[in-house]
Amino acid sequence: MKAEREIIEQKANILKALSSPARLCIVKTLIEEGEKTVGDITNCMGLSQSSISQQLAKLKITGLVDVRREGNMAFYSCNREDVKSFVETLFEMDKNR
Repeated sequence: MKAEREIIEQKANILKALSSPARLCIVKTLIEEGEKTVGDITNCMGLSQSSISQQLAKLKITGLVDVRREGNMAFYSCNREDVKSFVETLFEMDKNR
């Protein structure tokens, strides 16, 4: 019973992370365009680099994005197939209305 509760809490945390329009935009961008730096993602929702960095930190904590460092540069990506599938399905839902 406890294991099931932990799984449900984990899934709820994923949904919370994706409930922010800015974070959903970031994840969608990473899925569609691949690895990006913070500067590359600033077109999402018209946010500043510092706001994007804050949102990426939350996504990283939740495990929705990965970061690769090269010197002083950080490259973010979303390589989780389950997240890709979920986000793609989410956006397909609107097309059927």
